[in-house]
Amino acid sequence: MKAISLDNVHKGQSGVVLLEALIAIFIFSVGILGLVGALSASVTNASEAQYRTEAAFLADALIAELRVASPTTRASDYASPSGAGFVAWKNRVTAGINALPGAGNTANLPTVVFSGTGNRNVLATIRWQAKNSSTTRQYIVETALE
Repeated sequence: MKAISLDNVHKGQSGVVLLEALIAIFIFSVGILGLVGALSASVTNASEAQYRTEAAFLADALIAELRVASPTTRASDYASPSGAGFVAWKNRVTAGINALPGAGNTANLPTVVFSGTGNRNVLATIRWQAKNSSTTRQYIVETALE
């Protein structure tokens, strides 16, 4: 019977601990990269939600202004692109404290369209484009005024 010496066992095991440590570091690194990716997606989604909320707020502000405006002059005051009320609202959308990114671009300018008897129906469209995105988003609200 041949005796196995401990030296032969240690020679076959040399570097195993180092290899296990490298594999553990690799697995940990992949997990951290996944976590960073999830955090990045979360920040992007939160920004998009903020822009949608701002667009809804700006559209609701326009509708509120239209409800208190004189029915005889609101269509001319708020008609795109030159009505005085529309220009003031457009400036809030494109450059105000709640301004949306990219809303001032020529292709993304907000619009207000009146229709129906006595111009009671209003369709407002707000468009924006996030700074690091090529996709144009939009918020459309349609209402009937009394």
